[in-house]
Formats: sequence, C-alpha cells, structure tokens
Amino acid sequence: MKTPSRLYRFIGVVALLWGLTLSASTVEAQACPHELKFALLAPEGSTWHRVLKSFDDNLQRRSQQEAKICMKLKIYAGGVAGDEEDVIRKMRIGQLDMAGLTGLGLGKIYPGVRVKELPFFYESYSQVDVMNKSLRSDFEKNFLEKGYVY
Repeated sequence: MKTPSRLYRFIGVVALLWGLTLSASTVEAQACPHELKFALLAPEGSTWHRVLKSFDDNLQRRSQQEAKICMKLKIYAGGVAGDEEDVIRKMRIGQLDMAGLTGLGLGKIYPGVRVKELPFFYESYSQVDVMNKSLRSDFEKNFLEKGYVY
C-alpha cells in the first residue's frame, strides 16, 4: 500500500506531465535534434516509464507543431544512469538534463524538501495541498540556489 506522500509525489508528477501534454499519440520515428536526457530509478515498463514515454510522444508532436522544432526525451530508466547521487552529480555537470527523484534524492539537493515525507503529520490530502502550495516558492528558491530547478 502506498503512503499518501508517495502517492502525492506520483500524482503531482503525473499531473505535471499530463498538464504539459494534449493527449497520448505516437510520433513517427524521425531524427530529432533537441534531446533532453532524463534519468529515473523506476524500471522500463513501469508506470513512471510509461507516463514519460507518453509525455515524450506528446513533447515531440507539440514541439514540432507549435515551435517548429523537434524536442524529445532520452529516458534512462531502471537506474542505468546510476543511483540518485550519481544522477544529481551528472545533472550538475551537464551529462543529464532532468531526473525523477525520490524524496531521498531531492533531500540530497535541499534537505528541507523532506518535510513532505513526515509520517502521520498530515491528516488529509487538503493539508498536503496547503503545505505544497505554501512551501513551493521556498523549495524553488532553495533548489535554484543549488543550481537545480525544482
């Protein structure tokens, strides 16, 4: 059984990805000059990986239609890019562009973000929503000071 914080982290990422896309569709295979490298620990075929693949399809289609350029994700799933510390280091030196990190990985960048994981601290999802909304700008500022975008 997933804990509310794990579930909310997943729902937040899915909502973000879904909000950035129009609908799931496949894109014809073609050369795409702008590639963003994305690492995650979740294995190929997992829900995380499938959501990212769908996002990638939509990113390619929308970037071609709306910006007249092609952007795509190169997804390194299943930890092939290393553990979270490796991934964070690779983002810092420019070998990776993005990552799906756990609370532990996010905490390596800015420990204050781990407040989102306090067990039994929140009594309802609405309290989690309030916390996320009120602390988001603080998280964004602190991640940016470390050279990362939250």
